Amino acid sequence: AMQTAIQRFQNAGGIFVAAAGNSAQNNAVVASYPANYPGVISVAASTSTDTLASFSNFGTNVHIAAPGQSILSTLPGNRYGNLSGTSMAAPH
Repeated sequence: AMQTAIQRFQNAGGIFVAAAGNSAQNNAVVASYPANYPGVISVAASTSTDTLASFSNFGTNVHIAAPGQSILSTLPGNRYGNLSGTSMAAPH
């Protein structure tokens, strides 16, 4: 169902971006969804020194990396804090 929805969105001209995953695995070997669906831009997490974050998935199915380590974000309870992950990288 998710792949069908993404395909419809893409057919309507949308660009779908997804986090590559945080299991330090090669996405070409161990697929992560929705990042591995056709036409989806898969985003890895990079560090402040522009290297791949140790937790980030990687591989030929990952298209780009963006800052994803110690990113200031909103937290429950009207607070702010630093979070890490490919979900923090994808919005960049």
